[in-house]
Amino acid sequence: MSETLVLSRAGSLDCLNVSETMAEKLVGFTRRTAQHLAGKGRGEFDETIVRHLYDVHQLSKAGGVDLTKISDLVLAISHGDAAEFKNQHPEYAENPIAETERSLQALTDDPRFEEWYDKYVATMIYGDEKPYFRDVVKVFREATHLGMKIDQPAGARKV
Repeated sequence: MSETLVLSRAGSLDCLNVSETMAEKLVGFTRRTAQHLAGKGRGEFDETIVRHLYDVHQLSKAGGVDLTKISDLVLAISHGDAAEFKNQHPEYAENPIAETERSLQALTDDPRFEEWYDKYVATMIYGDEKPYFRDVVKVFREATHLGMKIDQPAGARKV
């Protein structure tokens, strides 16, 4: 699914739909993090993957994400990744929701994620608006729950 971005100068550019972009980021982060947590990563863990937390926060804040399609997109991407990476991480192929929850729990339990995030925003994000880790995690968790159709705790805000 792509859209055409009309540039301020002559021309246009095909790009991914923002809903698909968000879905890819939700699945990419959680699947790769779960694989790392299971000790099945290939090489060193890419600490800059925390960029997806920031990106999802910004996409959510900017609007334009079609919440009626996000779940279908996330589930389709998740199933595709489960099949593609089943030999590297069979637990994800068997139960993507459990592995997704494992990734989300690591954001709370493992202080390295906050360290990596703080390092990322200090280095890569210019300007005064640098959202706090707890805020981006909250939005990321809500978006992932919505996308994977995981029940949220009572009173949780929907993205």
